[in-house]
Amino acid sequence: MTIMLFGNGGGNGGGNGGGNGGGNGGGTGGVLTLPLDGGVLDKVPAGSEMVLSTPNAAGLGRGGFPLTAWSPWLRAQAILGDFGATGWQGDDPGPPDDSAQTLGPEVAALRELAKQRAARLTEIVAQANGFETYFLQMLGAGGGARPAVTTIVAVAMAVGQLAGMHWKWKYQRARPAQVYPPLMPVIPTPPHASYPSNHALQAHLARLSLEALFPAGSKLRTAFATPLNALAERIAENREVAGVHFKSDSSAGEALAPRLLARLAPLPRYAALVAEAKAELGTLATGGTTGGAIDPP
Repeated sequence: MTIMLFGNGGGNGGGNGGGNGGGNGGGTGGVLTLPLDGGVLDKVPAGSEMVLSTPNAAGLGRGGFPLTAWSPWLRAQAILGDFGATGWQGDDPGPPDDSAQTLGPEVAALRELAKQRAARLTEIVAQANGFETYFLQMLGAGGGARPAVTTIVAVAMAVGQLAGMHWKWKYQRARPAQVYPPLMPVIPTPPHASYPSNHALQAHLARLSLEALFPAGSKLRTAFATPLNALAERIAENREVAGVHFKSDSSAGEALAPRLLARLAPLPRYAALVAEAKAELGTLATGGTTGGAIDPP
């Protein structure tokens, strides 16, 4: 007898957009077979006890498939369905300004940022098709740890992908290298329009969603808010350094993030997820400031 275990892909399948296209795959991963000569079923009486349900942590008062066994990336799709009915298209960022008076200075800014490509190339490539791991590392999540926190980030990625692609299609803005070919991006130009930047939208939606897990005005929120914002800004700016986004693309994505979170927050399934994520982070505490001891001279 052989048991076949199907690994849950759970992650980014075809790549979680990150502003760079690709569907959120999930699904099943590879197959692992375990030999089981002699069998287990043969040794267990036919009338033995059954487990009719598995308690979960959702506070729904029922059993069923355990929440912790859900792929965060697939659970996010259920919340994405709820978000789709909120009228989010009303948060339209408005058209980009593609006049020569605006694009000229934007191109000049990208020429200047291009000087940083060598120093940032590793980051740029790592973040090209997804960057959620950066946020998960900061919160000690991912890889099975803090699955609700991981799902919060997955929701931000999914919602940002949906909304960003909607407005990219609506406004059809050309990419920087299509406007000014000498920019020569250091990664392939993504196969979709430039405005707004999905990297900026998703990154700022993730950082705002994570920041909201800590009480307003608390030391914990203060401890996380600055580095989370710095990370989101860095991810967005790396796309400009790479030569695939204008600054105005990034600004539009950042401005959209709080509007979309305001639509997400009241959704019952999202609110339940937030409560789980807060419980996962409940053991964190602050330990005082560094007193400038690690600040650069």
